[in-house]
Parts: sequence; structure tokens; C-alpha cells
Amino acid sequence: MKSIKNQGLAAFSHAVQLLNFIVPFVGLIAVTALWRLLGSRRTNFELHARAALNFQYTVLLYNVFFLTVSFLLMVLVSPISINAAQYVFTSSLYGCLVVALLSVGATLIYCINNTMRALNGEQPHYPMALNIVWSIPGRDRSQNIGRPYQSPSVAPGMADAPVRA
Repeated sequence: MKSIKNQGLAAFSHAVQLLNFIVPFVGLIAVTALWRLLGSRRTNFELHARAALNFQYTVLLYNVFFLTVSFLLMVLVSPISINAAQYVFTSSLYGCLVVALLSVGATLIYCINNTMRALNGEQPHYPMALNIVWSIPGRDRSQNIGRPYQSPSVAPGMADAPVRA
């Protein structure tokens, strides 16, 4: 019963991202709050919550980057000539539309896919997601997504060895 509840929370951490289409940032806030409250007690949920947060932050960063680039193109080219400004403005609008459609499509596909993976007990997979969120502060970083962390001061297999005085 405990693993079913854990899988349900893990699936919820992916599915709640779809609420961002209705109320912006509600999925980000909900997953962050649950991760901070329950993440240290449930390792599977923490893994899925961190993956969902990393994906949300990555999509947010990509969108901000592409919107900034398109805005800068409009501002820098507009003083050159009216015809060039109209062309750049139109192509920047099309670029923003393409980025928005790709963002919505990727969010829909990967959120649904990873919700199903969580319900099946599998690990999450978000390609091209940046590792922005690591682990809860003060917690062992050995369960980070993608990269096992090993302290340089402790040799492998020696973490539980008795210390001689």
C-alpha cells in the first residue's frame, strides 16, 4: 500500500504540470511545496518531483531566452529601415508562436508520458532537461538524477567502516 501511495504522489508531480496551462506557475508551486514537505521521506517521489521541477524550470528558461532574443531582434533591426523592421517583427512573431507551440507540445507529451512511467514504477525521463534542482538541502546527494555523487573524502565502500582511534 505504501508503494502505491508513493507512485500516486510521483505521478501527481508530473500531472500537476498540466495545471500551468490554466493558472500559470501553480504546477511549479505545488510540486515545490510537496517536494519540500514529503521529499525527504519518500525517495521515489523525490526523484520524480525533482525531474518534474527540472523540466518546468528548463522550459521556463528556454521560453525566456527565445522571447528575449526575438525582442532584441525587433528592437535592434527596427531603426534600420521600415521594411526590415516589418520583416523582423513578423518573423519574430512567428518564431514566438513556434516556440510556444513546441513548449506546449513538449509539456503535454512529456508530462503524460512521465505520469504513466511513475504509475508503472519506472524512472522519469525528460530529454534536454537541465539539472537545476538537486536535492533537499542537508540531505545526502547520492540520489541525484543522472549523476551519482561521491564525496572525495570517503573511499567507495568505506562510508560504513568503523573509525579507528
